[in-house]
Amino acid sequence: MREEGTNIEDSNLSGRERLQAGSQFPEYLDSIITSLAESVQSDEFGTGNRIQLTRMDYNAPDAPFFWQLISEEGMPRHSDIAKWALIVKGIAQMAYGSGTAHRSGTPVGRTLYLGGGHLPFGRSYYSEQRLAALLSARGPALLNHLDRLFRLLAKDGCSFDWREMAWFILSESCDEKAAYETRAQIARDYYRARWLRLQQIQH
Repeated sequence: MREEGTNIEDSNLSGRERLQAGSQFPEYLDSIITSLAESVQSDEFGTGNRIQLTRMDYNAPDAPFFWQLISEEGMPRHSDIAKWALIVKGIAQMAYGSGTAHRSGTPVGRTLYLGGGHLPFGRSYYSEQRLAALLSARGPALLNHLDRLFRLLAKDGCSFDWREMAWFILSESCDEKAAYETRAQIARDYYRARWLRLQQIQH
């Protein structure tokens, strides 16, 4: 909960702190995302429920299990339903593809460069051009980019830390500072993965 006197417009706050100061982004958001991912990728969840989530339109989520899951996991009030539906759909798609959508500590940018880790040396899984298009997209265009990305990642059995991706999605059009911080982190992790891969080639 926000401490008395905290101004969410305070420029000294980090992007994440600014979001957490608002009612849509509680301090336990990371726990919500982790719990969502654990539920969706668990053996008890059921293939039928998972397929139901992968097929729904995030702009008009009509999967009954989406609403049950969200109510059980405690989605913040006054939230953007389309963004939460995209998060749940993406987790379900990647869990259906590999069995494990959420891999704690695995940066999004690293996965975008390495994919499943079976590419020839010197090749990236997600090209720099596609990365630039993703990071420059805003609003509905960004959500469309991500929807396509999650299908690609699911097809190739990739996973990453969904807490980072959730912050990326939820901060869009809500807090530009937080959105920029997440974009910059994804780019840093992508190019760090490339640098490390090139070091392996040279040695």
